[in-house]
Amino acid sequence: MINVSDLKTVGKRMPKVEGMAKAKGEAIYAVDYDLPGMLYGKILRSPYAHAKVVSMDTSAAEKLSGVRAVITFKDVPKILFNPSNRYNFPPNIPQDQYILSEKARFVGDEMAAVAAESEEIAEEALKLIKVEYEELPAVFDPEEAMKPGAPKVHEGAENNVLALVPIEQGDIEKGFKEADLILEDEFRVTKQHHVCIEPHACVASYTSEGLTVWSSTQCPFQTRYVTAKALSLPDNKVRIIKPFVGGGFGGKDEAFHEPLAGFLSLKTGRPVKIELTREEDFNATRTRHSGVVRVKIGFKKDGTIVALHMRNIFNAGAYSAASPRITRASGSRPIGLYRLPNYKYEGYCIYTNVIPAGAYRGYGNPQQGFATEQLFDIAAEKLGIDKVEMRLKNAVRVGDINPLTKSPFQSCGIQDALKKGAEKIGWHNKKPKAISKTKLRGYGMAIGAHWTSITPLASEYSCATINLNTDGTINLMIGASDLGQGLDTVMSQIAAEELGLPLSDVSIYPGDTAVTPWDGGAYSSKSTHVAGNGVWLAAKDLRNKLTKEAARMLNVKQEDLVCRDRKVVSKVDSSKSVSFADLISWMKNNSPEPYSIGRGIFKMPTNCPTYIANFVELGIDTETGEIDVLKYVACQDVGTAINPMQVEGQMEGSVHQGMGYALMEDIIVDKETGEVLNANFVDYKIIPAKDMPRNIEAELIPTYEPTGPFGAKGCSEVGLTPVAPSIANAIYDATGVRIKELPMTKERIFTAIRQHKT
Repeated sequence: MINVSDLKTVGKRMPKVEGMAKAKGEAIYAVDYDLPGMLYGKILRSPYAHAKVVSMDTSAAEKLSGVRAVITFKDVPKILFNPSNRYNFPPNIPQDQYILSEKARFVGDEMAAVAAESEEIAEEALKLIKVEYEELPAVFDPEEAMKPGAPKVHEGAENNVLALVPIEQGDIEKGFKEADLILEDEFRVTKQHHVCIEPHACVASYTSEGLTVWSSTQCPFQTRYVTAKALSLPDNKVRIIKPFVGGGFGGKDEAFHEPLAGFLSLKTGRPVKIELTREEDFNATRTRHSGVVRVKIGFKKDGTIVALHMRNIFNAGAYSAASPRITRASGSRPIGLYRLPNYKYEGYCIYTNVIPAGAYRGYGNPQQGFATEQLFDIAAEKLGIDKVEMRLKNAVRVGDINPLTKSPFQSCGIQDALKKGAEKIGWHNKKPKAISKTKLRGYGMAIGAHWTSITPLASEYSCATINLNTDGTINLMIGASDLGQGLDTVMSQIAAEELGLPLSDVSIYPGDTAVTPWDGGAYSSKSTHVAGNGVWLAAKDLRNKLTKEAARMLNVKQEDLVCRDRKVVSKVDSSKSVSFADLISWMKNNSPEPYSIGRGIFKMPTNCPTYIANFVELGIDTETGEIDVLKYVACQDVGTAINPMQVEGQMEGSVHQGMGYALMEDIIVDKETGEVLNANFVDYKIIPAKDMPRNIEAELIPTYEPTGPFGAKGCSEVGLTPVAPSIANAIYDATGVRIKELPMTKERIFTAIRQHKT
């Protein structure tokens, strides 16, 4: 085990390496690219939730001055693809989209596109396209879509079931027979939009050398794979470059408009930019899955859980995208958090005629957590057991067998997180319930775990290379993606620490599929662990080469040498040392490898969850239903925090996003037309900074994960999972009202309180 206090860079609160570029406005995003001769692409979207194109007349648009291309379904390759396809994982994931469609399956579906000399001309051209639709019956609710006779969204999907995902361990019936207390309930979860500060954008340029796309993506290599497939191009003729990205949260996990922009560029012979408006971003990208979570849970009298049966029905929307994976992931969450001898999960993802759902921070975890963590509280109350003690009794710990990998958990801080959180919130010394005549105080808590990577369901690996410059500085090349979460800084810290360099000596070059080594992308909270290990191995490889050459130069044993302060130094005799720059100069004439390059390839051997315990103290006005979060405590185990300041930022951001999910965020779909009714920042409500809790305490729980770089593991997604249930549990503690539907708006809370009183 490494002692973090002995390290110079890792474990330290470092500013982001790109912070100054962003602060000065120098950071270049996809939308900032303005190539010579560039055209502007715009998309004609369906006004109907379900309709077939009878005819489409593009002649007037084609004649408009400045229009260089008008394309429809008839023009694009007839190749079905899935924009979230991760190298055919899971196997047989539905390929159910074309670049453009002749059948609309949701309001906003892509029916035609134009490329013109300006955005204004392109928008005018869209108005000139005449489309005759045959409107078809539509279905918007997943439970309705499953009924016999419901409108079919896709042929071949019986009862609109896109996928049915079963997970089972133990004997569920035997478990319930052993239970002294059985609870069963239903919870409803809502759609949430990513609301990234940067809308989706890409610029495509097709030349004789192939297709280059500058894309706002969090998965460059996956985007290359999908784009190449959709356009029937070989991988080596498609290059995806990821510039700065203004937030992702899973919303940029897929290839959205890269194939379309690429085809327009191929057709016109000129670069094409597609930039979505904010309204399009709301209407036609992805959301968190809404749906119904039904849970049956059994306990012994002493609080030991003996059985859990969960049945999720997720609204996939019009296309598959990542829904089968997310449905599976949702069912795998409880077995990484609780000791569950008997567990059964049935996950349904259902096609409907609404905006497709996809990856979103937490990846199915917040939905199940909203249900299971409330039922844990209900059970604890019925059994007369403290809610913290109930979870301490049932949570996994080091040495327990990981149900996914069948090997023991090697790190787990959930027990310490629970104890620390209870202490910080004053769980065992709570303040009086009454704040004023109409305002009551409530305390709530919930816990969560999130798998780091998708291992062992698929191979996870990442590569890195480090080039040593003549002055001793380094260039670090990675395929992993920084979306604003600080990954570039963390990777730079790992390389700097291993090579004994200051952070300023590291320049990082991420996310270019033609130049940087391979990485799967930023998802599943894996980048610090998987990509970080790739960087660590590359740094170790370079360090080994440098110490080997320095041993020859200094006439000392290699094992006695270390890298620190830009030098190779003998641990035995500090006078025996050489700077990196002088060593490289010596190597030019004395080494068969005059310039050193470090290479690292890391394949994830296991899956180690990250853990969190959240505690909240809130005030609730019984006359209005309005909530005031007085104090929020988040205690998170991330192994070694490579950069504690960034981890704390992730935790605080999770509280903000989780509170939005809990209290107000909701994509509202018209029940008659399927249209999104709040596709803007005026009508779609997120929590402003002034309404955030004045007191958020982000506590890092120190553990050490042996398989992670310097003992680190993931951090970014787990923090959101317990927010909604901890608030729901606090509402109940204050009022005696149990809210089982998201978002828990003040109107919904007010109504529930009134009904409870009567």
